[in-house]
Amino acid sequence: DQAGNVSAATFASFVVDTGQSPTTDTVVPDTALLSGPSNGDAVASSTVGFAFEATEPTMFECRVDGSEWFACSSPATYALGDGARTFAVRATDAAGNIDASPASASFVVDTQAPAAPSFDETPSDPSGPSVSFGLDGTDTTQCSLDQGDWTDCGASVALADLGDGAHELKIRSVDAAGNASATTSHSWEVAAFAPDPPEIALIEPDEGSAYLSWRRPD
Repeated sequence: DQAGNVSAATFASFVVDTGQSPTTDTVVPDTALLSGPSNGDAVASSTVGFAFEATEPTMFECRVDGSEWFACSSPATYALGDGARTFAVRATDAAGNIDASPASASFVVDTQAPAAPSFDETPSDPSGPSVSFGLDGTDTTQCSLDQGDWTDCGASVALADLGDGAHELKIRSVDAAGNASATTSHSWEVAAFAPDPPEIALIEPDEGSAYLSWRRPD
C-alpha cells in the first residue's frame, strides 16, 4: 500500500504445452578401428597399439582376449605376450546407448625368430660361372649373394654369369610376422676362365745357338 506494507505472496502453477512430445535419443553409436593389427595379421612386437573413433561424441570401453570391459581412450597401447590375441572396443553415447557390435581384431603376436635354414644341396663343381643350391628351411627363405640385398629365393637358387674369384651366398628364414632367423652361408671360388697362355719367343743370340724365352701376359 502507500505506506509500503507488503502482503503475502500468491503463486500460480501452469504448464506450457505446444503439442510436441519430448524426444529420446535411441541412435546407437558406431565404433571403428583406425589403426592397429587387422584380422589375421601377425605382429613381431609385444607392444601393440590401436586407434579408434565413433560416429558421435562418446566414451569408449575396451577389452583384450575376452576380459571384462574397461574404460579406455584412443590411442591405446598394450603389452601382449606371444600367441593368438583379440582386441575389441565399443562406444557409449551421452544417452547411454552402447554399440552392440564392437569393433574388433584377431591377430597373432609372434616375437620369436624362426630356425635358420640350411643348404641341402651344393654344387659338386663350383668353379664354373653357373651354380645352383638346394635349400631346406621353414617360412620364407631369402638369399643374399656377395653382401647384396636380401631377396626371396624359395627352395632353390640358381646363379649364373659369376665372375672369377670368391663368392658367398647367405640364406635366412623370415616368418609371417617379419622375424628373421640367423643366417647360414656357403663360400666358394669361381675359376671359370683359364689364363692366357704364356708368350714364347725363340732367341738366337749367336749363330749356331738358341734358347726359348716366355712370359705370362699382363
